[in-house]
Amino acid sequence: MSGVNFTYPIMPETLAQLLAPFYLGICVIIPEFNLAALLLIGNVLYEPRLSLFYPFSLNHINVALLLIHLFVFSRKFRFRKRTLFHMLPFLIFVIYLSINAILYSKYPEYALDKALSLVMMGVLPVVLMAFRIHVTGSAAIRDLLWSMFGISVAMSLMGIVNWLQAPGIYRLAVLGGGPIGLGRIAGTGLIILIYQWYTEIKQNKGQRYLYYGLVSLFVFTLLLTLTKGPLLSAMISILIANRIVHRRWTTKKRILTGAIVLFVTCLVMDTFRQAGNPNIHVWYGSYIIRIEHIIHAFSAFFHHSIFGIGPGNFSDWEPGWLYPHNLVMEILAETGIIGFVLLILVLFPLFHHLFTPKTAEQTTLTALTLFFLLNQMVSSDIIGARFLWFYYYSYMISTDYLGQKADQNPSARKITE
Repeated sequence: MSGVNFTYPIMPETLAQLLAPFYLGICVIIPEFNLAALLLIGNVLYEPRLSLFYPFSLNHINVALLLIHLFVFSRKFRFRKRTLFHMLPFLIFVIYLSINAILYSKYPEYALDKALSLVMMGVLPVVLMAFRIHVTGSAAIRDLLWSMFGISVAMSLMGIVNWLQAPGIYRLAVLGGGPIGLGRIAGTGLIILIYQWYTEIKQNKGQRYLYYGLVSLFVFTLLLTLTKGPLLSAMISILIANRIVHRRWTTKKRILTGAIVLFVTCLVMDTFRQAGNPNIHVWYGSYIIRIEHIIHAFSAFFHHSIFGIGPGNFSDWEPGWLYPHNLVMEILAETGIIGFVLLILVLFPLFHHLFTPKTAEQTTLTALTLFFLLNQMVSSDIIGARFLWFYYYSYMISTDYLGQKADQNPSARKITE
């Protein structure tokens, strides 16, 4: 077998132009949908996608609307000390990363892209969610989750249609993105479906059929992307979320059975990948290279322990790689012990309150935070961690701000009941 072409279908420019008015209307009316689309598309500043006409594309609409929504809703919102306090460690981290990039990076353009993307994809969306939660209460969280769910369904269906129409594509991908990106989208939809809908369909037979059909869609998509990171991350996140919901762990027998099934599934996925393209070395790339990344990251850290080697400089320690495909290793190597301590301060509240009782929305946001945190341990860089920061701080704001201020804002009381 000579190998199979590995290509990703990209939305034609004409189709993007036809969809633009409809897309623009939804993004204007539902700010949470605009946020979901912006975060899914990703690196808008230097990687325009879904072209309308050069150099503008659909993702530039998302950025413009984000700024407009921030201006409009900021007029109805006054920052509380608690809201700013929760984001303070992350803001300090972003500032430190920016200063570190200016002082130490040999590739300042790429390094500043990291810092600027953190602001555009991490800080500003969270600020807008704070505005929206203050104005609409729990409705903002529900609108966000269902917007993300709708996009996940559409992308999963589009990926499967691409797969059926082009047999040469042996790994699902959509809109110019990669299989890992689609796997994360499908995992997001699966988690939202389980924790936002399951309790509502127990007594409705028709809805149960639709529910299990959608579960099958997301699981099938996850499997056909042939990416292990999103699949394993989704399963572990669901296991922990079930502990939060039911106040007890799943039985050891079920956990062991699930672990064996996942292990066999991962081996089968690797076998299919290797058979689909003999020119690549799946097992070496999936396991050995990840270990080599960690070794090189530790080596860089030991040589520059305090301030790190500088954002974007990892390629000097491992040629051909921009980052070590592990969020913790990337921060440790590039920003040193100072950046690593700031990361711990950022994430400490998540684990400190992990198993406290939560509403359905809070459980879903926690599961999504864990899902993307685990994904960041095996792939992508700090720019790709935008969902991690966004879901995490949306959860923090919804619980600590609205939960303790419900008596001052009746519309927000719903989120804590």
